[in-house]
Amino acid sequence: MLSANAVLQQNRYRIIQPIESSSFNLQVYKAYDEGQKKEVILKEIPEDFFQGSSVKPEKLLELRHEAFQKVLEIFSENGKRYIVMEIVEGDTLSDLIERNKRPFPLSDVSGWVNDLLDALIYLHSHTPALIHQNIKPQNIRLTIDGKVKLDISEIGRIPQAKVGSTITNQNLHFIPFEMIFYQLDPASQKVLLNDYDEKSIEILKQPPDAKSDIYSLGATLYYLLTARLPVDPLERSIEMLEGKPDPLVPPNQLNPKIPSEIAEAIVKAIEIKRENRFDSAAIMRQFLKTAFAKIKERQREQIENISIETNLEDILEIESEPVPVVDLLRKLQEAESKRLEAEKRAAEAEKKLKESVSMRTQDLGVESGILFDEEYASQGMSKQKMMIIGAGVLVFLVVGAGIFTLVSSSAPPQVEKQAQPQIESIETKIPSSAPASQTSEATEKGTRERNQESEIKEARTERQPERQTQDRRNVPTQEQRPAASRREEAQQQQQQQQKKKVTVDDLINDN
Repeated sequence: MLSANAVLQQNRYRIIQPIESSSFNLQVYKAYDEGQKKEVILKEIPEDFFQGSSVKPEKLLELRHEAFQKVLEIFSENGKRYIVMEIVEGDTLSDLIERNKRPFPLSDVSGWVNDLLDALIYLHSHTPALIHQNIKPQNIRLTIDGKVKLDISEIGRIPQAKVGSTITNQNLHFIPFEMIFYQLDPASQKVLLNDYDEKSIEILKQPPDAKSDIYSLGATLYYLLTARLPVDPLERSIEMLEGKPDPLVPPNQLNPKIPSEIAEAIVKAIEIKRENRFDSAAIMRQFLKTAFAKIKERQREQIENISIETNLEDILEIESEPVPVVDLLRKLQEAESKRLEAEKRAAEAEKKLKESVSMRTQDLGVESGILFDEEYASQGMSKQKMMIIGAGVLVFLVVGAGIFTLVSSSAPPQVEKQAQPQIESIETKIPSSAPASQTSEATEKGTRERNQESEIKEARTERQPERQTQDRRNVPTQEQRPAASRREEAQQQQQQQQKKKVTVDDLINDN
């Protein structure tokens, strides 16, 4: 046995650790390929290992299939030969069954057996046909992505049946009877041949063929779906030789989840007599495909029948309890009254909502028709604010126009001097915007002011000719007027100015 860190093939392969022995008691190692920079499997075999094999070692390097564990290299060193294989991360199907103590689901096994049958078709299509002869759960690994990999390093060699060993030896359960027969003593062979006719004896003595691999695959399928080892063919032959029925229990009796079509295919594949099995892996594969198609069709019909039966039960229940016409009319009336009541409640709710919105709008002093303009809203300014600013500007223009009219109508210098500070006060005190609640009042006051200004202007227009004539007669009118007349005119001007001042002050105070 090689120790850890031992090197082979001119330091290319470095031993990492030993692994369990194979079915032929060959030592297996995990090693590191320094050339490819990856881990591999090294299997140590004697120099004459392939002398009893029907497959040449060079042929192993040519075999390529997705379901095969690839053989990468075969070399000799120190009187021994080594097979280098790809490493497969995953456990064998045998280890998984023993660990879980339960069978695999049919949905998983169906895909695995399809891949393995395809691999057997590939092997058997060679000329001459390549017979694996060592298909069993211990030689099949399940990868982490759910694929199966079959070990082909020991292909073409008949495994030792070890007749008389304990039942823990699983080899005997996956080997067809024709491969066990050659390992029996002559006396046992003679006894067992009593149950065979000449044609069956001739077939029995033929070398292993494709039907031998079919038996091993069928026994593997039996084990995967039942978690029970099938009765080995030697025990079955002895029981039947004594006139007893075949002790093999059909797989669907051990696992009721197995459909009868699949159980039939398994039993046919593991027939003791070779001529009763499937003729080829391709035929077995087609048989299983047809079986799965029947299973799917039957499941679909069961689902449809369940649906039909359920609908039929509903129909029968309806028919068994007929509804009177009077009851139907009453139910319709009730439904109509409920609909009208619902509409009435909806109308009342809508009315209350409108009243609530109107009251809320009045409290805020905003008309219900005012909406935000999208353009101003996008600029961070509402239409309401723009209207308030516009009202303020309008008031400013109206007041300014009235004052300008008074000044331009030959007002005394004293009035001009008194009006000028008030105009400046208006310009400074009128805000850029007013609350929306004062906009309407400001507009009404402006209208009253314009009316008063028009009346004053008409009165002045009527008195203006008299004043012009008097001016032409006597230029210093202001000095020569009677005191009473001057006082009366000053009072009128003061009253007019007081009216104008009060109006402006009201606006300022309101703001």
